Amino acid sequence: MSPERASIATLLMNTEECPVETFSVTWIDQHVNDAENVETLERLHSHINFVKVFEKPDECQKYLRKMSPYDRTILIASGSLGKQLVPDVEILPQVSSIYIFCTVKEIHEVWANNYPKVRSVLTEYDELIDAVIGDYRLQVKQDGPIAYNILKKEVPLNLSNSFIRPHLLINYLLRLESNSNDKEELFTFCHDQYRHNAAELRTLHQLEHNYSPDKALTWYTLDGFPYQMLNKALRTQHVHLLFLYRFWIKDIYQQLLQHQCKTSIHAFRGQYMTTSELQLFQNAIGEVICINSFFSTSTDVNVALNFIDDAEGVNAHLHRVLFDIHADPPVNTTKPFANIREFSLFGDEEEVLFSMNSSFRVVDVDTNTDGILVIELKFCRDDDIELQPIFNLIIAECRDEEISLIRFANFLFDMKYFKETEVYYLRCLQLSTGSLSDKCACYEQLSCLALRKNRFELSLNWQKQSHEMKLNLHEPNSVDLARSCFKLAEIYEKLNNYPEALTHYKLAHGAFRYHRHSHGLQLNKCRRKMGQIYSITGKYSDALKYHKKVLKSWTQPDTSVDESELGKLYYEIGYVYHKIQVHDKAILNYNSALKVYQKCISPEHKYIADVFEKIAIVYRNQGVCIQSLLYYEKAQQIYQKYLPARHPYLTRIDATIRNIQAQLKHDPVEETV
Repeated sequence: MSPERASIATLLMNTEECPVETFSVTWIDQHVNDAENVETLERLHSHINFVKVFEKPDECQKYLRKMSPYDRTILIASGSLGKQLVPDVEILPQVSSIYIFCTVKEIHEVWANNYPKVRSVLTEYDELIDAVIGDYRLQVKQDGPIAYNILKKEVPLNLSNSFIRPHLLINYLLRLESNSNDKEELFTFCHDQYRHNAAELRTLHQLEHNYSPDKALTWYTLDGFPYQMLNKALRTQHVHLLFLYRFWIKDIYQQLLQHQCKTSIHAFRGQYMTTSELQLFQNAIGEVICINSFFSTSTDVNVALNFIDDAEGVNAHLHRVLFDIHADPPVNTTKPFANIREFSLFGDEEEVLFSMNSSFRVVDVDTNTDGILVIELKFCRDDDIELQPIFNLIIAECRDEEISLIRFANFLFDMKYFKETEVYYLRCLQLSTGSLSDKCACYEQLSCLALRKNRFELSLNWQKQSHEMKLNLHEPNSVDLARSCFKLAEIYEKLNNYPEALTHYKLAHGAFRYHRHSHGLQLNKCRRKMGQIYSITGKYSDALKYHKKVLKSWTQPDTSVDESELGKLYYEIGYVYHKIQVHDKAILNYNSALKVYQKCISPEHKYIADVFEKIAIVYRNQGVCIQSLLYYEKAQQIYQKYLPARHPYLTRIDATIRNIQAQLKHDPVEETV
C-alpha cells in the first residue's frame, strides 16, 4: 500500500476541483490559451489564488452549478460566449459579478446591460486585470456568505440531524489524536494551492517556521489564505481540509476558552445577503440557528458598517445587513467567545470572535433609518432549554478526551461521509497504530465502501484480508467469523459466483445455528439466502426446503417480522412452485404475497404489479386464459402509472394481452379447462 493512498494532502491535490477558498475567478473564452490570455491569466494568478478556465459554455455552466452555495466567483467571459452563458448563470448566487471581455464594446454592451451582475464590458487587458483584482479584493474584505443550520423542533434528534452534524464533526476533530506529520501535510497542500502566488508563499514560509499554539489567533487574523481556507472548510464541512487544519482549530478554540469574555457584550457584523439568504433569516425569527464557521464581530458598530459601505455600487443586487448581537458570558461553555484585540493584527477593529458552531436565537429582522436591514441575534448558552438535549447527545456520542483515528473513521462512516471515509481507514492501516481487531475492522469497512461503489473484486479482496485475520482471532463457530463468512458470501453472490457464495453461506449458517437462541435473525437470513441461490441455480427442492424453514420461523406466534420481507418470501416460494409447475401452490403463495403487500405498501407499487403478472403467467400455463387476461390487465394498469409508454415491460405485456384476446376471440370455449 503506497503512502500516497493515505495522504490527505495528496488526495486533495489529485481530486480537488472546486476552490478551497470562498472567492475565485472563472474565465471562459474559446481563445483562452492564446499567448496574451495566458499572460493575463498569470498576472491574475499572482493576486488571485484560484482561477479556473474554460473554452466551452456547457462545461463552464456545469462547473458553476456544481460549486458550493457558499462559493463566490467572478466570471470573465468573451463577448460571444458570454452572450450564450450569462442568461443561464447570472441568477446563480455563486456568480458574484461578471466582466465581458471583447473586441467591440458597443455590440456587447447592448445585451450585457440587461444583467445587473455585469459590472463592465472591457476591451483592454490592463483594464480587465485592474477591475477584476479590485473587485476580488473588495469581496474578500466583505467575507463570504454565512453557513448556518436552523434547529427544527419537528426533526428527530439523532446523528443525521443537520443541526447536530457540524457539532459532532468538530467535537471529534477537537479530540482526535495528533500526528507529527499533520502540519506538514497541510503545508504540502498549501504549497501546491498557492504555487502561483508569491505573496501567499511568503506567508506560508513564515507560517511553517513561526507558528505556535499561542499565536493561533494572530495567524488567523492575517489578511491571507489561512483565514479564507479555514472558514470555507468550516462553512462547507469539508472533512479533509478540517482534518488538516484541526491542530489550528484546536489552538484557536483553546485561546478563545482562555480569554472568554467575562461580561455581557454588544457586538455587530456587517454582511451582504441575497434576497433568498435574507428570507431564510426572516422565516427563522424566534428560532435557534447554529453558525458553522468562526463568527467575526466588532463591538464598534462603525467597524461593522464599514464592511457594507458600498460606495462604488458593486453590490447593488445585494441587501446590506447589520447583525446586532447580544451575548451573555456562558458558564462551563463549549462555545466560547472572546475579544481578540490583543491578538489581532487589526486591533483597532475591536473584534469579538465567536467559536465555530455557536448558536443564536433570531430575535427580529427590521430596517433602520439608513435602509440597512438589522438582524437581531441573542447568543444561546449551553444551558438553553432547547439546546440541552442536543449537547447531552453530543456528550454521549463522544465522551473521551482523546479519540483514535479508527474511531474517527468509524464516526465518518456512521455519519454517511462515505466519499471521505476510505482515506482514513487506509491511513489507520498505514500508521499501524491499532490492534489486530482494529485492522480487521479497517479492512471490513473498506470492503463495505468498495461494495457501495459496486467494486466487487476490490470489496472481496478487503473482506478476505479481514477474514484471514479473524481466523487467528476467533473460535471456528464464533459469531464474528459467521458474520465475516456471510459478508464474503454476499460479495461472491454479487459477482455471480454462486458456488463460493453458497459455500460461505453454509459456513455462516453452521455458526449461527450453533448460536440460534441469540442469533435467530441471522440464521434465517442465511437460510433465505441459501434458498435464493438454490432457486437461481435450479435446485428447487433445496430452495423450498430453506424457504419453508424461514417461513415456519417467521409465522410463529409473537414473532416480529418486516411484512414487506414476508411478502417477498411468499413470492419466492410461489416462484419455485411455478418453476416446478405445481400451479395451485404457486398461485396460493403468490396470493399470500399479495395479501401481505396490501397491508404494507401502496396498491400501485411495482411489487404488486409483478405478482399480478406472475399469477397471469401461471394461469396462462394452465390454459385458464380469462383469468390470465384479468391479471395481465391488473399488472398493466400499475405499470402504466410509473413506466414510460415505450418501456420494454409495457411493450411485452401489451403484446401478451393482444395475443390472449386474439386467442379467446378465436376459441371462446377454451375456458372449460
